Amino acid sequence: MIRARTKQSCWLLLALAMGCQGAISDDEPRSSENPEIRGAMPEGEELPEPTGPAFALSTAAPRLLPLETRIYRMAQVFELAPEDGAFDSFRDRDTALGGYNYSQQIVPDDRWSASRMALWVELLSPLCEGEVSARRYDDDTQTLLARAWGREPAADEIAEFDDALAELQPDQRARVRCIAALSAAEAVTQ
Repeated sequence: MIRARTKQSCWLLLALAMGCQGAISDDEPRSSENPEIRGAMPEGEELPEPTGPAFALSTAAPRLLPLETRIYRMAQVFELAPEDGAFDSFRDRDTALGGYNYSQQIVPDDRWSASRMALWVELLSPLCEGEVSARRYDDDTQTLLARAWGREPAADEIAEFDDALAELQPDQRARVRCIAALSAAEAVTQ
């Protein structure tokens, strides 16, 4: 029992250590030529220049993404439909993971706390233990991180991730890689 808890603690620490802080660049074009906003504006019109201070993410108090968004990211990683029963355990613990139930006077709580992290890893472990997960991303950290984080990871992020996992056995490496990718701040916070 103690050995199992020690392993869980190590995985949780690895997941926390691998959390990244996103940054929003001001280098993106502000026109309808940007593929992310194509169709949002009539052809030939430009987006107005932003006014005020640049958007900044809070590093003091990370805020959780809504559970359905986190489930959607997991669905992308495991190549399952977001409605798949594999995610029922997460939906069953919705309020413990920060969701709300106004009929029971439970308000949304988007704090990423230690107890939520532990529950997240506990619920995520069975999904990451499967052979399907191990085969799909067999030493392919880049694809796993891109799907889990919703963006292409930088080369130094991939190298840091792989270096942290290098000393693990291959069967452990796949599981920990999966848990760490889906528990990193990039995957669960805004």
